Amino acid sequence: MERRQYGSIEKNPRTGLIKNLRLKNRIAMAPAERCYATMDGFMTQRYIDYLVERAKNGVGMIYVESTYVDPPAREGFSSSGFTMTS
Repeated sequence: MERRQYGSIEKNPRTGLIKNLRLKNRIAMAPAERCYATMDGFMTQRYIDYLVERAKNGVGMIYVESTYVDPPAREGFSSSGFTMTS
């Protein structure tokens, strides 16, 4: 059986440019719900480590998971949030 090759990732893909932001390559990681945040929506060291590992292994840009800006809109108990508290 013949094996087809659909393409390959170059060892050093060309850099990417978004306005004035230069990325080390054009590899982007799609968002995925990890649910590694605290119950209050804060990032945990576990989530930071998860993202750092992907960046170390060649991902040029990472889209993080959904993030709520209003607590009633959160999707789950461990969803990440970006809110102001008074």
